[in-house]
Amino acid sequence: MSTIESIGTGGDYATPQDWYNAHAGNITSDVNAPYIGELTPEIFSGGLVMSGSTTDITHYFHLRAKTGSEFNGNFSGAYPEIRKTSGDDIVKITDNYTRLEHFCVGNTTNRHNGIFVDSVNHIIIDACGVHNMDYNNDIIDGAIHVEGDSTNVVIRNCAVGSLSTDGAAGAVSGIYIEGTGSGTCELYNNTVNQLNCGSVVGTAYGIIVGDQLTAKIINNVIGVISAPNAKASIYTTGIGTLTNIYNGGENATGLGSASVSGWSSANVFVNSTDTNAMDLHLKPGQPGNVGAAGANPLRQAGLNLRKSSLYISTPTYDIDNDVRGVNVPWNMGADGDAEGVTKGTSTTGMLCKKSDGTYTYAQWRLFYAQCPKINSMCNANSSGYVSASQVCQLSLW
Repeated sequence: MSTIESIGTGGDYATPQDWYNAHAGNITSDVNAPYIGELTPEIFSGGLVMSGSTTDITHYFHLRAKTGSEFNGNFSGAYPEIRKTSGDDIVKITDNYTRLEHFCVGNTTNRHNGIFVDSVNHIIIDACGVHNMDYNNDIIDGAIHVEGDSTNVVIRNCAVGSLSTDGAAGAVSGIYIEGTGSGTCELYNNTVNQLNCGSVVGTAYGIIVGDQLTAKIINNVIGVISAPNAKASIYTTGIGTLTNIYNGGENATGLGSASVSGWSSANVFVNSTDTNAMDLHLKPGQPGNVGAAGANPLRQAGLNLRKSSLYISTPTYDIDNDVRGVNVPWNMGADGDAEGVTKGTSTTGMLCKKSDGTYTYAQWRLFYAQCPKINSMCNANSSGYVSASQVCQLSLW
């Protein structure tokens, strides 16, 4: 059975390090594992190292925010945050099967990594935030950085905002995966914004993935990346089997197929610039082409992974803990739309028959995405039209 414990003021443990240390060791035969630590919405300034324990698929460590205080993509909210005033990494993980969820890391200077993972088998980093990191005259390797022979790495629904570095050695990366060529990783529905390197030889990359046996990079969004030297939304190298699709970026470099670029972060995010209050939720707006009035081109532009086999672990929720729809195209990035958002109003869209025999309106975009039969039917009818009676007999659900 699992053991759920609170971490923070008035809780079972004062800090996440205290919680981990109390249970660290070989827990593969521990009847109380997995250990689930729930963080209260406060600042933990001592950093965290989770290293040296023996775990397995049913006996592991899971660190998450308490219900009601989860980080949700708005950096000005009330959520747990881990900081550190010395050393290279704010959070360091070397234990297999670790899971991190819905808390934030950052608001610190002179750290190479926000969340650093080294030589781990199975890790899930879900809906975590890393922000406001500044390292003058050195390198921010990654807000989230995975290296060594790590495999079965899943990074999803995470939000990275406001990383900056300067000086002769400056470089900055949002999510950085590097390995030995035998690892597997999956990065989907993450959002990265405002990576700035002022060094004259500096580089800035939203996502870097290198030397992996298999890598899947799907539905990610990269906003502002600024550097005088090399920069790219996504950079990949040395990957055996790469799936790089349905990503969005202000900078079009490296996005892969079915991408969306050419938009402005100011036009798609709720707050794209404020260092401490950046809000990476998508602005309201109907799905549409870049530059179209009232449109947000990242909405419903992603791949629905609940209808695809292109994932390691079953994707269900977005950064708000809202269920991602099974019958609709997904948004790109960490912020999903509830399935109902994609339905038409009572008088607009295409009237379609549901599986229970009732009728509802669906937006045209959803209609064509979910009913490829319509295209073939239209081609089979004169003038490219299909009769209303034929349409109403089709089911979208």
